[in-house]
Amino acid sequence: MLVRRDTVLFVSLAAMLAVMPATGLAQDATPQSEPTEQTPPEPVELHEHVYRQIQSNPDKFIQATIQKLYQMNASGTVTRADVQRFERIEVSRSRSRVVSTYLHLDVDGDGVISSEELKMVSATEAVARRAQYDVLLLEADVNQDSEISHAELIGFAENKIAKARASGRARSLDPMAFDLDGDGKVDPAELVRAVRKFASEEPKDGPKSKKKIKVVGTNRRPDCVVPVAPKDAQIVLLSGYEGWAVSTVAVNGPDRKTSVASITIEPGDEPLYIFAVAYDPIVWKIDGATERVVKFVAQPQHARQGAGVAVVGLAKDKVAFAVAASCANYFTNSDDARGRIAGALITAQLERNIDHTIAHHKLSRVSVPSGVVEKVDKKKSRRSDATTDGMQFVLKDGKVVKIDIAGGQRTARSFRGSYPGGIVQIDLKDVVAPAPVDAYDVLPKEAGLLQLISEGAMQYTTDGYYVIKKDVPRFPAGLAGSHSVRFLIAKGVAMPEGSAGHSSVFLEETGECASGLKCRR
Repeated sequence: MLVRRDTVLFVSLAAMLAVMPATGLAQDATPQSEPTEQTPPEPVELHEHVYRQIQSNPDKFIQATIQKLYQMNASGTVTRADVQRFERIEVSRSRSRVVSTYLHLDVDGDGVISSEELKMVSATEAVARRAQYDVLLLEADVNQDSEISHAELIGFAENKIAKARASGRARSLDPMAFDLDGDGKVDPAELVRAVRKFASEEPKDGPKSKKKIKVVGTNRRPDCVVPVAPKDAQIVLLSGYEGWAVSTVAVNGPDRKTSVASITIEPGDEPLYIFAVAYDPIVWKIDGATERVVKFVAQPQHARQGAGVAVVGLAKDKVAFAVAASCANYFTNSDDARGRIAGALITAQLERNIDHTIAHHKLSRVSVPSGVVEKVDKKKSRRSDATTDGMQFVLKDGKVVKIDIAGGQRTARSFRGSYPGGIVQIDLKDVVAPAPVDAYDVLPKEAGLLQLISEGAMQYTTDGYYVIKKDVPRFPAGLAGSHSVRFLIAKGVAMPEGSAGHSSVFLEETGECASGLKCRR
């Protein structure tokens, strides 16, 4: 029968040091053998601070704990041996930090801190430091010879760590608390299931109670509602930061840039269930063997002023939408912590293993399910009925026109460097979205600058300003960071609506920066 302990969730420093000599670093200390994984698991409890973390913010708790799993074992699957090994290393690091705090007191470097050395150093430091050194001498000088040996300093450090852990200031979470099936292993998916189950339960004894985890099965994330994946379908997790082109349709309001990701479904026999998430408001443009797609689930990262996401190229019955940021966060590398966390969340949600994980910062022409990205030939025009080449052309009144206005080519080069896919013209009737979407009056970023130049509403000057000569509906969206520019509003021209982002806006009428904005000349 298993023996219940009162603080089983945390490794006791005293227990770890019990087999060591009192001095802490004796040369003849017997090496400790690695813990065996055959030891049966013991019952565990959630202590108050862990309980509160899960109840207040389960998503944050899950992310932090999965990162801990990968610290303990690079595979993400940990055992009791991994936990104990990690705890020993953590204690060793803590001991080193405490000891290093006082090593400078050994002025002559003989391995002993004398009272004279303490006084010498104290005379050069603040009063608070002197008090700290007095405490060190009182507590570390075990044999009271007015000197602190290296062994005594180690013992002082270990006592300090033990006190901190006993008070809860340095407690370390034991992930084995979430071993649902009792097989002695915990992986990210099992952790997510356990935390979701626990977070959904009502506290029985109030927020300060210690609550046991005794759960079986799985629990789907309540705010993440997605269709069930067919058993014969392969699961594809697709993620990125932004698309490779600019959309003519705004899915998150006219003041946010919407990009386009081009996804080509490769030929094959297996049905595909695709879960897609990106940081940007995005249009997923699907082509290729679309008959393979049984469900395309799109989740926006944000949906502040609209749908946040849209899909083009698939029938409406093949598309589903998850609530913004409800299932998993975007990631750009499937091997980093964010990618692993997202994979664990989707695995737990679908109760299915992921067959293919695809992640890129910029989602250009991505082949699914292989994840191969078509290389972009920047010297070759990629014009078609849907896409314009940002180097030479711009969209005007729904048509492709050549840029031959002074300053247009420079802006076009900047645009093409950021969005090699150019401008993708999207017909509103082809859009599948969870909320209404609208066409841009003024396109985002450099595409909007090109549009206004080509329409004669704006002129680019030799000293790098964009002069707005005529009334325009609004500033191009997304002019932030490296995309910010300097505007000059000509006399008699109204201030455009929308946000100028991080761009500077000067008024020719006064020569001053527009009210409420910060400007750089």
